[in-house]
Amino acid sequence: MKISIAIIGGSGVRSILKGDQKIIGTPYGPTPTLTLGEVKGRQVVFLPRHGQDHTVPPHRVNYRANLWGLKSLGVERIVATNAVGAIEKELFLQPGTILCTTGKSREGHLGGQE
Repeated sequence: MKISIAIIGGSGVRSILKGDQKIIGTPYGPTPTLTLGEVKGRQVVFLPRHGQDHTVPPHRVNYRANLWGLKSLGVERIVATNAVGAIEKELFLQPGTILCTTGKSREGHLGGQE
């Protein structure tokens, strides 16, 4: 079965697809649990960006494994959704201060203390 479309999304998007589940081993580690199914007659795979139970914080998402796994299924197009939930009042920061755009931070805004 060739799957040419992937949906990468959060926990709220997961409900749109029912199907078989699969984890793919890659040189970068395993993918999260992927759901392989059909949407309007097209084969689609859903990848939960933050893991099946939303347990992976943004700075720990294994993007390389995710993309390798999707490519190994034959995926040619990716639709990615995103949404931002609430931030604790005690952690109020100006927009942009949470995101490290240098690509050098492995700690994130929590300082590695998830």
